Amino acid sequence: MSRARSVVVAIAVVMSVVVTAGCGGAGTTRPKVDVPLLPKVYIIPSPSMEPTFVKGDRVVASPTPSILKTGMIVIFKDPPGWSPDPSAKAIKRIIGVGGDRVKCCDAAGRVTINGKALIETSYLPKGTVPSEDPFDVRVPVGYLWLMGDNRGDSFDSRGHMLDPGGPFVNQRLVLGVVDPRINPINRRH
Repeated sequence: MSRARSVVVAIAVVMSVVVTAGCGGAGTTRPKVDVPLLPKVYIIPSPSMEPTFVKGDRVVASPTPSILKTGMIVIFKDPPGWSPDPSAKAIKRIIGVGGDRVKCCDAAGRVTINGKALIETSYLPKGTVPSEDPFDVRVPVGYLWLMGDNRGDSFDSRGHMLDPGGPFVNQRLVLGVVDPRINPINRRH
């Protein structure tokens, strides 16, 4: 068995171990987050993150850091109402965090965060429109605005604008962060 395969098997054996860690004490506004003790393997369920990840890719999600930032790719439990399957998980890119004003689009057709254009050339294919649907939202503290890299085929925060639960994902639903530089593990050379 190769070393890489041994590591994946070891991760799979312990992937059910989870601890609850508080991200703040009395008087703080940071939400409590369920933090996995070890990395966990997930399978990409849809084409919503292409070309970064394709459906069926296996990725390793690292434990969730206490601070989530724009640009990070996260695996999360679908918020209530996002999927008919209450155990569903998804993968998307963080576009806005609590307090951010996220808007589409500026005169050049780019998503903006707090009035500053988001540069997405490293992950959106050339010619991709950041969003065909306009939006202008303020992300509540403790929540995220998430979008897939395959903007024309991603049912993300934009698609949940009119849902009873709204378009935002509570940070507590984040299960881990995926680094595209080392993933997907099944397509690495």
